[in-house]
Amino acid sequence: WYTVASETNAHDPNLVCTQLNFAPKNADDKYSDVEYLASYNKGASPSGEHVDAAGLFTPTSDDFTVPGQAPYQLEIPVGMGIPAQDFFFVASDGDANGEGISAVVTYSCPKDGKNSQMFLLSRTPSFASRTTRATLEKRAGAAMSNFDAHDFTLIDQPVACEYRYSFNTVV
Repeated sequence: WYTVASETNAHDPNLVCTQLNFAPKNADDKYSDVEYLASYNKGASPSGEHVDAAGLFTPTSDDFTVPGQAPYQLEIPVGMGIPAQDFFFVASDGDANGEGISAVVTYSCPKDGKNSQMFLLSRTPSFASRTTRATLEKRAGAAMSNFDAHDFTLIDQPVACEYRYSFNTVV
C-alpha cells in the first residue's frame, strides 16, 4: 500500500516514498494478528535517509461487526514509537464482496481520543482513477458522521522512489 493522502494534522512534508505492508500471521484465520511494516524516506527526497517501521494489528475480538468497536489495536514500537491505539478500516473502493479494492481509508485513534489520524492508501503510488478518491470520501462519509471535519494533504510519491514491498498481501 502507498500512502497517497494523510490527514493534514498527521502530514509531514519531509516524508516521501511512503509505503505500507500488512501481512496476516495466519492467512487462513480472518481474526489473525496482522504484521504492519512501513517504509519511507526523510528529507523530502527519495534519496533521503530511509526508515523502516514495524508493528502489529491485534484483533479486539472475534467479531468485527460490533458497532463502535475498533476491529484492531495497532501498535508501532519500532521506528515510530506509537503505542497501541484503536484502528479502523473505514471504507474502500471495492464492491460489497470485498473485490476490486484499489484504495482504502484508515483511521487510528489514541486511547485519550486526541490526535486521531486518517490516511488514504492506494495499491499504486497514486489513485487508480479520477473517481477513486471521490468514491472513498463518499463511503467514508457514510461510515463516519464527522468525516467531513477531516482535511487531507496529498503525499508526494516521486517517480524516483525505490519501494521496498511487493503487493501480494490482501487486507
